[in-house]
Amino acid sequence: MTVGELTRALKDLIEGTYPRVWVRGEISNLRRQPSGHTYFSLKDEDSQLPAVLFRGNAARIGMEPTNGQQVLAAGELSVYEPRGNYQLIVRDLVEDGVGRLQRELEATKERLRAEGLLDPARRKPLPSLPLNIGVITSPAGAALRDFLSVLRRRHWRGRVVLLPALVQGSAAAGEVAARVEQAARFPGLDLLVLTRGGGSLEDLWSFNDENLARTVAACPVPTLSAIGHETDTVLTDFVADLRKETPTGAAEWISSLAVEARERLAALGRELQRSARDRIAAASEATDSLAERIRPRTLRRFLEGQQQRVDEWTVRLDRAALRGFGGRRERLSLLQGRLARVSPRRQLSQSAGELRRLHRLLDRETDRALERKRGAVESLLRTLRTGGLEGTLRRGFAVVRDERDRPLARAAEVTPGARLQVQFADGRIAVRVDGTAGKGVDA
Repeated sequence: MTVGELTRALKDLIEGTYPRVWVRGEISNLRRQPSGHTYFSLKDEDSQLPAVLFRGNAARIGMEPTNGQQVLAAGELSVYEPRGNYQLIVRDLVEDGVGRLQRELEATKERLRAEGLLDPARRKPLPSLPLNIGVITSPAGAALRDFLSVLRRRHWRGRVVLLPALVQGSAAAGEVAARVEQAARFPGLDLLVLTRGGGSLEDLWSFNDENLARTVAACPVPTLSAIGHETDTVLTDFVADLRKETPTGAAEWISSLAVEARERLAALGRELQRSARDRIAAASEATDSLAERIRPRTLRRFLEGQQQRVDEWTVRLDRAALRGFGGRRERLSLLQGRLARVSPRRQLSQSAGELRRLHRLLDRETDRALERKRGAVESLLRTLRTGGLEGTLRRGFAVVRDERDRPLARAAEVTPGARLQVQFADGRIAVRVDGTAGKGVDA
């Protein structure tokens, strides 16, 4: 047989055996010709098949093929005689699986966006310190184990309410939506977490359900969506009040709020102690200043001034006597009269009465001022005692100290076998750390 004869025989055999066939594969090596025809290959992990989409068929199917697209192609197998290649002449072309689901997801997002459900402005405020958390997930999944492990490791002190649900399969979306509605009626929840591990788009498809998305958007409890891995995105991520990439990321965000709150409380405690010390110091300084001002200096200074005036008048009288008394008796009488009117004894008598009155008034004002300062100091002391160590211990807290009586702030400072002192409001007890020291505490 000649090459042409063999090629024509194979052409007749192939085209007669496969007059119409559907082929699933990924488009690669796409080439569009000026004629309007499109040439590409369909490939999978095992092989590849040349294909051609003629201009007339391309206009009819209404789809623009692209490289990397997963498709179902329908047509006839043919042999191109000049090169002896077989190929698929494509008559119909549709996206396969993931492409269809992606189109459905985009259509649903557009409907929700038009209603404003994807608008960030409608999101509810998140709690600053969530301590009662509802978690909707599979109780047997790794997502729940990872979530709780992070909370324990970071010493989060709160309550987790598990609302078990299927997270994959045809019934999962309805079951998760029912758990969201149940959480809305659950008393005292601060935050609701929807979570599961990663997977394919089909595995995560339950969380792209439109009814579930509307239920999450309507939930009165703030919601957090943590579905899949970092690269996975589902519809509940867009309608929830917060999205985290993984279950671990959600737990880290929750526990970080508790860590920040503890740091803020410690800072406030230090500020309260500093403020109380400053106020007590200021009150003490004011009291000392007042005591300094009310010392009995006024009387002594007044008497000294009067004595100085007496000395001055004595000198003036001596000078008058030295000039002689001749012809000045009348002037002396006048001066004596004036001296009697301005006599220091008379002024001293009047001033002494006024001084006694002022002294009594000063005593009363001093007692009142000291009483006010004493009340302010006692109020500050009560405030300090309430915010100090004793008040804290009376509210149920305890202080752990090492063998040298130094307070311990972190579990990492404690070694197995160490002997510690635990101080309560009514006394201390001695304890010894066993081999489990330093491990996390169950939430």
